[in-house]
Amino acid sequence: MKNRYFIITSLQSWDIEIGSTIKNTALELSKQNRVLYINPPMDFATRLRALFHRKDSVSPAFKRRMEVLRGDADPIRTINHNLWVVDCPFVLLSVSKLPAWLFDTFNRRNNRKIGRLIVKEAVTLGFKNYIHLIDTDIFRSRYLKEFIRPAVSVYYRRTDVLRTPYWQKYGRRVEQVVIQQSDVMIVAAKSDIEQFRPYNSNIHLSHVDANTGICNDIYSSIASI
Repeated sequence: MKNRYFIITSLQSWDIEIGSTIKNTALELSKQNRVLYINPPMDFATRLRALFHRKDSVSPAFKRRMEVLRGDADPIRTINHNLWVVDCPFVLLSVSKLPAWLFDTFNRRNNRKIGRLIVKEAVTLGFKNYIHLIDTDIFRSRYLKEFIRPAVSVYYRRTDVLRTPYWQKYGRRVEQVVIQQSDVMIVAAKSDIEQFRPYNSNIHLSHVDANTGICNDIYSSIASI
């Protein structure tokens, strides 16, 4: 697959100091395609925690985020000639502990903010008919299909986040919707195939490569549409 446009939303910050599957995937995709990687936006709870944990507040990644929030730095960074990273110039509402109706309302507002930013940067870069790759980021990507209107939506379930307390209240419900509305689903475990096939029949098992991530899985799964 060549000369396509990819937008990636992930739980994983680009600025993580160790390697990661999604970063390797983005880098590999960018060899023959154009890629826009959306760094996870900061929410109010994260910002407050950083203020009380000096280690977090002095990290280069946090300083960069604060510069973008203050308007002192451009939100978009060029990683290579085909890959850009966007740092969100806003703070999201913390929604995971809200009552259900408030969760849905404010999570949708968060998604709208992210969606508007994606569309703005995509237009600036000349992206069109893009493929949206969701790397397990179910809350912040729940409504993005509506707001950014990708040509293809790919949900990559890299890990089972639903076991952790943060996701237990709404994670299962939201993930089911993300699975149903995605054109393709890629999973990391064989057991996930039968579990999630009722929600999406176009489901594929990933074969992660240490260098190229899940690029081959993305190419083959999109070809199956």
